[in-house]
Amino acid sequence: MHFNPSHMLKELEEKARAHEHHLNKQLEHILERLHHMSTQLDSLTAQVQANNDALDSAIVLINDIAGLITAAGVDPVKLQALTDSLKAKDTALASAVFANTPVVVEGAPWVATDIYAKGDTAMGSDNQTYSSLVKDNQGNDPVTPASTFWALVPVVVVPPVSQ
Repeated sequence: MHFNPSHMLKELEEKARAHEHHLNKQLEHILERLHHMSTQLDSLTAQVQANNDALDSAIVLINDIAGLITAAGVDPVKLQALTDSLKAKDTALASAVFANTPVVVEGAPWVATDIYAKGDTAMGSDNQTYSSLVKDNQGNDPVTPASTFWALVPVVVVPPVSQ
């Protein structure tokens, strides 16, 4: 067998280039995911701020109701205007809460042999609804703590808007 250092060096360089290409592809994928997560975080931050603004407005209104009633006194016109204003704000607040409340579609009970797509829902053994975070999700119990396959679907109970 003939030892050819330049041939071996060439092979090592080719392998190094192939590894470098593979690592660059992985880095590109990580950067894309990071950008996507950053965009989602910015969107979530904006939504939280909008929700906080709505809540702050509701708190100011609730705290001012007594003063508004006192200011209206017994004047029927002022009382009716106050009633109309409060009703409009109540409806707007209820609409905002409803618009930002997740709709829960209860899934069928989780079955280990079923294959779940990303976004599919299933009910865990704890009677909570979970949403699949990945495609081809099979055999991953949704009630497993710190699961990377399932997310608990938040449930918010909102009383109906009185008309």
